Amino acid sequence: MPCKQHAPKTPEHRAKISLTLSGRVLSLEHKIKLSKAARGKKLPIRSLEHCAKLSAWAKGRVLSDEHKSSISQGVKASYERDPQLAQRRIDVLWQIRGPTSLEYALQMLLESAEFKYEAQTRFENRVVDFWVPSHKLVFEADGVFWHQDKERETLRDQYLQERGALAVIHLDDTDLNQWRK
Repeated sequence: MPCKQHAPKTPEHRAKISLTLSGRVLSLEHKIKLSKAARGKKLPIRSLEHCAKLSAWAKGRVLSDEHKSSISQGVKASYERDPQLAQRRIDVLWQIRGPTSLEYALQMLLESAEFKYEAQTRFENRVVDFWVPSHKLVFEADGVFWHQDKERETLRDQYLQERGALAVIHLDDTDLNQWRK
């Protein structure tokens, strides 16, 4: 028989604990202990319903620059501790949301050309749509929204080329129309 502390908790018990702990301010020491206890444990993949609830909860919240910086530093630190973590997160997102229609069209184009590619691949802190390692080529499906800033795209292309890409090939709606679903 497990001890009382580690006994399975009913939904009612969990709700009571949550209500008791809500609003409680944790000391820095306590936060560090919790963080150390959680290290190395895999977090469950959240369902789409859970993500929708989090999104609704966060909608309209304004974060201070200090808070944004703190989040950014925490994410960078977690990537430094576990370099594969970022790629696993990207893979999970790709599985949940799937490719955009442009990414799917580009995927069909690459498959018809018999390229062996990797989708949503990281180049340090950047993610590319498709990477063809045999030819060291990066393919980007340029949708209207994400690829408006040409100067930023040029800097990103230079960054990728400095890290091993021979070329970055951008294809937009007009280039990929015949490959769309």
